[in-house]
Amino acid sequence: MTDTTTPATAIAVDRAAELTVLLAEYGALKDEQQKRIDRRDHTVLGTLTAIAATLAAAAKLPEALLLLPAVTVILGWTHLVTDVKVATAGQYLRDGLSVRLSALAGAPVLGWETAHRADGRRRQRRCLQLAVDLATFPAPALVSAGAYVALTGPPVLGGIAAVGLAAAAIVLAGQQALYAAGGRRLRIGGRR
Repeated sequence: MTDTTTPATAIAVDRAAELTVLLAEYGALKDEQQKRIDRRDHTVLGTLTAIAATLAAAAKLPEALLLLPAVTVILGWTHLVTDVKVATAGQYLRDGLSVRLSALAGAPVLGWETAHRADGRRRQRRCLQLAVDLATFPAPALVSAGAYVALTGPPVLGGIAAVGLAAAAIVLAGQQALYAAGGRRLRIGGRR
């Protein structure tokens, strides 16, 4: 049996196969990105729930105020890391996959991945989002730790815990600010 495939046919088949793979990658990445966005949004709801529960518990037991900083720092860090992953996926879609798909299509594709970032108010929105993130995660931790110290005139161990938790909230706030100022510069797992 002889091969009747011409070089032009082989190139067309290779391009079609590559296109199929790239489109599958796009679909999988968009699905992952959506799941991460949902997870990120749920950390906000979890934090609001933790704040309400802490306030209710602290009315009877002031030591409950020490739980909130731990919860909000953990949820805040999860929110930040998830946001970085969402943004990194978006960058790959814009700078990697869309370039490869555009080359195959012979025309620009995935324009939305770039167009939505061209809004003149994007910087303002990023600043406002940073303010919301700071108010949602590290601020309640700091207020709660400070309230614990103010209400209990803490014993040494409680005071050390409050200071340590406040320090963790300050580190989180710093990481949030660095990320907001410089995009995806947050290091995760030793990689940029």
